[in-house]
Amino acid sequence: PSATSPSDQNGVVRCCAELTINGVDDDVDSWRVDPPSLQSDAATSWEEDDAAIYAESLLESFLRNLGGGTATLPVILPLVEALMNSAAGAANGSGWRQYRAALSILERCLDAAPVTFAPHVPVAVEAALNLASNNPCERVQLQALQLLGALCNADTVEDDPAYSPPTNATPIQVRAVYGGRILQAASALVASPCAKVSSHACLVLVSFCRGGNGKENCGVSVKKDYLVAYLQDVLMSLASGPLSLDISDPVKVSAGAVTVLVRAISAVACLADTAGEDFAPFYSNIMPGLLGCTQFGLQIDANGVRAASAGSAIGHDFATLRGSAIESATIVGEAVDNESMFVPDAEKIVGIILPTLKAAETGADAVSTIIPIDQLLAASARIACVMGERYAQFMPAVLPHLIKRVREEAEISVVDGDDSGLEATKQDGAEFDEERGTESVTFALPGVGLRKLILNTTQMQEKSQACRAIYAHASALGAAFGPFAAECIDALLPLVTFKYSSDVRSTSAQALGPVFDSACAGALAGSAARDLPMRALQSSTKALVQQLQVEDKDDDETVFALADALSEVLYSAYNHVNELDGKHIAQLSVDEARVTVKQVIDIMKSCLERRTSIIRTIGGYDGVVPNEDESAQLYEQLMAEGRNLTPLVDSIGYTLKSLGEAFVPVFKSVVAPFFSPLLTASGTIDVRARFAAVCLFDDCVEHCGGAAASRYAPYLAEAVVEGMDDTKNEGDEDLKAASIYGVAQIARHAPNSVFDGSINDVMGQLSTIIKSAEGKPKDDIEDLRIVENAVSALASLALFDGAPYAKTNATKMSQRQSLLPTFLSYLPLREDPDKAKICHEG
Repeated sequence: PSATSPSDQNGVVRCCAELTINGVDDDVDSWRVDPPSLQSDAATSWEEDDAAIYAESLLESFLRNLGGGTATLPVILPLVEALMNSAAGAANGSGWRQYRAALSILERCLDAAPVTFAPHVPVAVEAALNLASNNPCERVQLQALQLLGALCNADTVEDDPAYSPPTNATPIQVRAVYGGRILQAASALVASPCAKVSSHACLVLVSFCRGGNGKENCGVSVKKDYLVAYLQDVLMSLASGPLSLDISDPVKVSAGAVTVLVRAISAVACLADTAGEDFAPFYSNIMPGLLGCTQFGLQIDANGVRAASAGSAIGHDFATLRGSAIESATIVGEAVDNESMFVPDAEKIVGIILPTLKAAETGADAVSTIIPIDQLLAASARIACVMGERYAQFMPAVLPHLIKRVREEAEISVVDGDDSGLEATKQDGAEFDEERGTESVTFALPGVGLRKLILNTTQMQEKSQACRAIYAHASALGAAFGPFAAECIDALLPLVTFKYSSDVRSTSAQALGPVFDSACAGALAGSAARDLPMRALQSSTKALVQQLQVEDKDDDETVFALADALSEVLYSAYNHVNELDGKHIAQLSVDEARVTVKQVIDIMKSCLERRTSIIRTIGGYDGVVPNEDESAQLYEQLMAEGRNLTPLVDSIGYTLKSLGEAFVPVFKSVVAPFFSPLLTASGTIDVRARFAAVCLFDDCVEHCGGAAASRYAPYLAEAVVEGMDDTKNEGDEDLKAASIYGVAQIARHAPNSVFDGSINDVMGQLSTIIKSAEGKPKDDIEDLRIVENAVSALASLALFDGAPYAKTNATKMSQRQSLLPTFLSYLPLREDPDKAKICHEG
């Protein structure tokens, strides 16, 4: 039979299942008392379970590679059901191995085939909840918690701007349906006498607050409505359980109390971050304990901060505890959004941060055993977010530590390599040594032999953390950060092209955005040199574009970070204008703009080519139709490329708006030749390419003067008629909104005759959009942006005095009068202030 035949699949799956059942250690008592560790995962770290863990990973590999979930789930799921039934019928709890195996296999199915597994999620949730709540075996409880956390991570979070679900995929709804029961199950188990189970229950609370769309941290908070009704009970369980652990008791410490407390503190931070101001009623009960943990085992006085004794409070876990507490305290303070409540406590935290940083400045080796510097700096950034400009007084004490880490020369060494290292590099890529904090690769140099490159990854992480802290401080302080902007820009720019770490490149690039904005605001306010923004704009733009050209295109996160940073820098240059002379504080010359835009378009061309290839693969253009899970992965790649495309389009747009009419030669020679064919479906199968083209032509008609509007509006007119049409825009709301916006710009800036051949179609589509929302409160309109764009476009075409179709046969007076009440009913417009101003004055 073939490798993917049902008989072979059945055999392979059953072998893996048997190993998953019998490959675990049967000594539950030893497992139970083994303390959890901050450096490992309790679900996979028990060495005696290695055979089962290997079988589980092998099963996941089969799921991914043997035809996806469509082919393999019909084999696996009946087996899971049989395991559950077998366990339920076993006497005296002896079926715990089958329960544990079934839960683990369900998790692997979810991870490997989320799309085809989605219809089975309700059964998986019920199984996990039932076993977490009712099974007395701690090994089963932990595996049920593991599955609940994975389900939260797989839950569809629609507010995530980086996520768009695949077409026809069933949304995974976990929190909306089971949220309360998951919180209740986790809350019950945080008080478990088994430290592993208690610790893992806290991790489930973290996943509940942060996980989603297949990620442990989806980047956006989940809806607080899922949490708030249960928040008091959850916090009471934490307070009476792990948060009450006595870490001064060496026996409890050796049993894993510090790990459990750190995980509980992290859970509190996540709960506060999700609940926001609804966390305020619990602030006074939670904050004193967090502040106590930040100082546990420390002595703080006029001589600085140091360990109170050489006892057990010195060491990695206690340093992590204090660091987690200080981070959590600032997250809670920022979340409640109440200055009078948090600022007094923030000042206490600053009283810990500053002497610790001072001790670090002297080079004291013991500082790392007090509080990790990266967590101190992250806490400092959050306090700055709350205090704003008032925090500027502390920057001279904080910034040197950030700059030192950013500027520190990379620790890289090359030593003799060996055959085993070369083979490991070929099979697994870089080798990581967690104890030493290093990453290494072995390679062969002709004429030299085998060499091994060793990189200090701990130092790379510290650089990235310092960049993030600079980003947060600059964002919080605004113009008050201006005096520090020049030093930061000089330190950050070399890291944008740092070849040893993509994380360093992405974080340094992202930090440039708010730092440059502070430089612009500071120059206007007199707190930064007047020529700094211009110098920084030129150097930053050049560095970011050059790195984008050579960056690994498969590294979506780094590509996006670089593109987004470029967009942010160019936006700040456009947005900061001297009120005295009306000039931008920083601006590329026409020649610089031509070079930059050409380079950006080359990058976009490559991006669009990759998107076209993915679209063709998803559509089966080559005769091979991917299965559902393969399509979902391809769709994810497509969305990532689209996400990278947006800031590149914006970068061109901000450059165009900044130069205005002076940009016309660049538009004519560089932009129009590439984007004109992409305006309509006849030129591309990629709707996002059409969106990009329409956006840039919108900007040209609006900002580049009458002559450019006359020349390019006819091209745009054909595109916007097509883009508004739901039968031709593939349901892309962005294209539809940009097209409607284009109608308004043509009406305001182009010759009156541009829409003569299509005015009835345009007016009809606008009226349909507006009438679809009639009678609804604005908060209930699904896409208010599109409706308000349509109101603005309709008024610009036919209602305002001087509108091109206000007094023509195309718009009879009776029709105009019937449209007027509809227009007035949507005032005031609120989605776009500039557009609103035009409509309100009209």
